[in-house]
Amino acid sequence: CLLRDLGDPHSVVPEVWPDTFDQCMKLAKGSMKKKLFGAREAVNAGVGRAILARGQGVAPLREALAGQGTIVHGPRTASSTVGVSAPVDAV
Repeated sequence: CLLRDLGDPHSVVPEVWPDTFDQCMKLAKGSMKKKLFGAREAVNAGVGRAILARGQGVAPLREALAGQGTIVHGPRTASSTVGVSAPVDAV
């Protein structure tokens, strides 16, 4: 998952939208940049969403599917914004 602060495992960026992608890329370090680019390519190609999961823990995939990773969204549509909180404003 993408972190605001690499030293703080609780500083997860919960969502990345196309309009916050550039801000989030500034936070990404090392191989996370490639993961973000790959996730963006996937959603731009039609995948509904991509989830960047933690690599450690007992069940990282299960945790990501439960919303504990960074969700990378494709372009916003009227239906995709219903019930969605504001994107990463404090990046």
